[in-house]
Amino acid sequence: MSDWKGFVRARMAKLRLPCDVKEEVVSELAAHLEDADEEGLTQNLRESEARSLSNINWRSLAREIQDSKLKEDAMNNRTKGLWLPALANLTIAATLLVALEMLGLKARILLVSHLAMGLPFPWLFALPVSGAAAALLAKRAQAPLAARLIAGLAPSLVSLAVFCIMPLVFVLDRWQFSGFPIPLDYFFLSALVWIVLPVFPLLVGTLPFLRQSGLRKT
Repeated sequence: MSDWKGFVRARMAKLRLPCDVKEEVVSELAAHLEDADEEGLTQNLRESEARSLSNINWRSLAREIQDSKLKEDAMNNRTKGLWLPALANLTIAATLLVALEMLGLKARILLVSHLAMGLPFPWLFALPVSGAAAALLAKRAQAPLAARLIAGLAPSLVSLAVFCIMPLVFVLDRWQFSGFPIPLDYFFLSALVWIVLPVFPLLVGTLPFLRQSGLRKT
């Protein structure tokens, strides 16, 4: 059989994939069959073609290829629409924090009762930049609204994750921290500064890029 591509295409006609992806799958399978035929790996293929190819469950093969491609596309879309924008947000936010401190725009000391906490006002005012950059990247990747919102709020969400893990670390390694007790008020004040307050400037940068509908889901 010389037209392997036509043979495979006929049996992959029900494959629910974009035309370019489907053609890529057809070309790859046809190329394998052609190579096997030319190299003599299927020496008696023409004589026993019906018997040998009838053993292939084309419907099952098409379903497996379809599932594999759809999962691969979903992972690629999630990476471009969520993880890369979120990473860009974290990188920009960290760079802004360091750059502002180097420029002398340091945190203002906030006194609450007997506690003193540095409140990074300059950094908070600069956070809309990182939130907007992340939401813009996610929107260009056609990410859904939830992914764009998560990418835009990445610094606060990462801080939330850290603060959720910290009590577990204190409990598991309490013997290491027994000599340095951390006041509960200080813990909650830190959470306010690094989790709650950054949400508002990040939302300022993110909200303009949340207005879009009809996007594919990751």
